Amino acid sequence: KKEVEIIVSPKQGTTKESVTELLHEFIGEFPKFDPADNFLAVTLMNINSVWHPTISYGFYRNKNVTEPFDEPPLFYYGADEYTGEKLGKVSDEVLEIKRVLIEKYPTLTLDALHHVSEWMLRSYGDDIGDKTNIYT
Repeated sequence: KKEVEIIVSPKQGTTKESVTELLHEFIGEFPKFDPADNFLAVTLMNINSVWHPTISYGFYRNKNVTEPFDEPPLFYYGADEYTGEKLGKVSDEVLEIKRVLIEKYPTLTLDALHHVSEWMLRSYGDDIGDKTNIYT
């Protein structure tokens, strides 16, 4: 990944930037750490909660899971158009939650929430051959 949003809650007198710089001293330049505004934003944008169940469902939905597979499935290589559509719909639901929360709490900052397709391009853009849709 090129970039990872993180939650930083530094002690008084310490900035998010100084904590982020310290983390980069430990691990190097990449991935770039981007301190999010709040825990709720990172929780709602937890890509694993969108990605893994949806891709798993798309992969196994038409398979006989009562018998062993000939070889282990390649998780990210089995996404089809159906799975891409489902990923988009789950992501749309998260963005709808964002819209409702901001409408109810106008001072709440949820800038870290993006559509899964945008997140994917920001995180893996250089590794994606076909950027025209989610499933490729």
